[in-house]
Amino acid sequence: MEFVIGIILVLSFFGLAYYCVKGHNLMIGFLVIATIWTALSLLGTLVASPEFIAENEILQFGGDSGTSLVSILNNIYQSAPEGWGTTLVNVCWGAWFGRVLMETGIASTLRPWSWAATVPSSPSSC
Repeated sequence: MEFVIGIILVLSFFGLAYYCVKGHNLMIGFLVIATIWTALSLLGTLVASPEFIAENEILQFGGDSGTSLVSILNNIYQSAPEGWGTTLVNVCWGAWFGRVLMETGIASTLRPWSWAATVPSSPSSC
Protein backbone atom coordinates (compact mmCIF):
# COMPACT_ATOMS: atom_id res chain seq x y z
CA MET A 1 0.00 0.00 0.00
CA GLU A 2 2.94 2.32 0.65
CA PHE A 3 3.90 2.15 -3.03
CA VAL A 4 0.38 3.01 -4.17
CA ILE A 5 0.32 6.09 -1.95
CA GLY A 6 3.77 7.06 -3.24
CA ILE A 7 2.60 6.78 -6.84
CA ILE A 8 -0.49 8.88 -6.06
CA LEU A 9 1.75 11.52 -4.45
CA VAL A 10 3.99 11.70 -7.53
CA LEU A 11 0.99 11.84 -9.88
CA SER A 12 -0.60 14.61 -7.83
CA PHE A 13 2.66 16.57 -8.02
CA PHE A 14 2.69 16.32 -11.81
CA GLY A 15 -0.99 17.26 -11.76
CA LEU A 16 -0.09 20.42 -9.84
CA ALA A 17 2.66 21.21 -12.34
CA TYR A 18 0.20 20.79 -15.23
CA TYR A 19 -2.38 22.92 -13.39
CA CYS A 20 0.19 25.71 -12.92
CA VAL A 21 1.46 25.52 -16.52
CA LYS A 22 -2.11 26.02 -17.74
CA GLY A 23 -2.09 29.34 -15.86
CA HIS A 24 -4.47 28.60 -13.03
CA ASN A 25 -4.27 30.06 -9.52
CA LEU A 26 -1.14 28.77 -7.80
CA MET A 27 -2.46 29.24 -4.25
CA ILE A 28 -5.57 27.19 -5.00
CA GLY A 29 -3.31 24.50 -6.46
CA PHE A 30 -1.18 24.50 -3.29
CA LEU A 31 -4.31 24.25 -1.14
CA VAL A 32 -5.64 21.31 -3.13
CA ILE A 33 -2.34 19.44 -3.16
CA ALA A 34 -1.81 20.07 0.57
CA THR A 35 -5.25 18.63 1.25
CA ILE A 36 -4.61 15.60 -0.97
CA TRP A 37 -1.22 14.93 0.60
CA THR A 38 -2.59 15.36 4.12
CA ALA A 39 -5.45 12.97 3.41
CA LEU A 40 -3.04 10.45 1.86
CA SER A 41 -0.68 10.60 4.82
CA LEU A 42 -3.51 10.12 7.31
CA LEU A 43 -4.96 7.31 5.21
CA GLY A 44 -1.49 5.80 4.92
CA THR A 45 -1.12 5.58 8.70
CA LEU A 46 -4.37 3.61 8.84
CA VAL A 47 -3.58 1.10 6.12
CA ALA A 48 0.23 0.85 6.26
CA SER A 49 1.96 -2.07 7.85
CA PRO A 50 2.98 -1.64 11.50
CA GLU A 51 6.62 -2.25 10.58
CA PHE A 52 6.57 0.64 8.12
CA ILE A 53 5.09 3.01 10.71
CA ALA A 54 7.58 1.84 13.35
CA GLU A 55 10.49 2.59 11.00
CA ASN A 56 9.21 6.12 10.16
CA GLU A 57 8.86 8.20 13.30
CA ILE A 58 7.29 11.06 11.35
CA LEU A 59 4.19 8.94 10.82
CA GLN A 60 3.71 8.28 14.52
CA PHE A 61 1.32 10.82 16.00
CA GLY A 62 -1.13 10.79 18.86
CA GLY A 63 -0.77 8.72 21.97
CA ASP A 64 2.68 8.86 23.57
CA SER A 65 4.43 10.60 20.65
CA GLY A 66 3.41 14.09 21.82
CA THR A 67 2.35 15.14 18.32
CA SER A 68 -1.37 15.73 17.97
CA LEU A 69 -3.35 15.79 14.76
CA VAL A 70 -4.29 19.42 15.40
CA SER A 71 -0.64 20.50 15.61
CA ILE A 72 0.12 18.65 12.38
CA LEU A 73 -2.77 20.34 10.57
CA ASN A 74 -1.75 23.74 11.98
CA ASN A 75 1.76 23.21 10.67
CA ILE A 76 0.46 22.30 7.20
CA TYR A 77 -2.25 24.92 6.73
CA GLN A 78 -0.97 27.82 8.83
CA SER A 79 2.82 27.77 9.15
CA ALA A 80 3.60 26.73 5.58
CA PRO A 81 1.67 29.57 3.87
CA GLU A 82 3.19 32.06 6.31
CA GLY A 83 6.61 31.01 5.09
CA TRP A 84 5.64 31.81 1.49
CA GLY A 85 4.98 35.46 2.42
CA THR A 86 8.54 36.63 1.89
CA THR A 87 8.77 34.79 -1.43
CA LEU A 88 5.53 36.37 -2.59
CA VAL A 89 6.75 39.84 -1.65
CA ASN A 90 10.01 39.31 -3.56
CA VAL A 91 8.22 38.04 -6.67
CA CYS A 92 5.65 40.86 -6.67
CA TRP A 93 8.28 43.54 -6.07
CA GLY A 94 10.53 42.11 -8.77
CA ALA A 95 7.68 41.98 -11.30
CA TRP A 96 6.66 45.56 -10.49
CA PHE A 97 10.26 46.82 -10.68
CA GLY A 98 10.84 45.05 -13.99
CA ARG A 99 7.68 46.61 -15.39
CA VAL A 100 8.84 50.06 -14.25
CA LEU A 101 12.22 49.51 -15.94
CA MET A 102 10.50 48.53 -19.19
CA GLU A 103 7.93 51.35 -19.22
CA THR A 104 10.49 54.06 -18.47
CA GLY A 105 12.88 52.80 -21.14
CA ILE A 106 15.65 52.07 -18.68
CA ALA A 107 15.65 48.37 -19.53
CA SER A 108 16.48 49.02 -23.18
CA THR A 109 19.45 51.19 -22.23
CA LEU A 110 20.88 48.54 -19.91
CA ARG A 111 21.75 46.27 -22.83
CA PRO A 112 25.42 46.68 -23.64
CA TRP A 113 26.06 47.93 -27.20
CA SER A 114 29.12 45.73 -27.61
CA TRP A 115 27.01 42.63 -27.01
CA ALA A 116 24.57 43.59 -29.77
CA ALA A 117 27.45 44.06 -32.22
CA THR A 118 28.95 40.62 -31.55
CA VAL A 119 25.75 38.62 -32.01
CA PRO A 120 25.44 37.41 -35.63
CA SER A 121 22.20 38.36 -37.35
CA SER A 122 21.96 35.14 -39.33
CA PRO A 123 23.31 31.66 -38.65
CA SER A 124 26.59 30.98 -40.38
CA SER A 125 26.96 27.90 -42.54
CA CYS A 126 30.01 25.73 -42.09
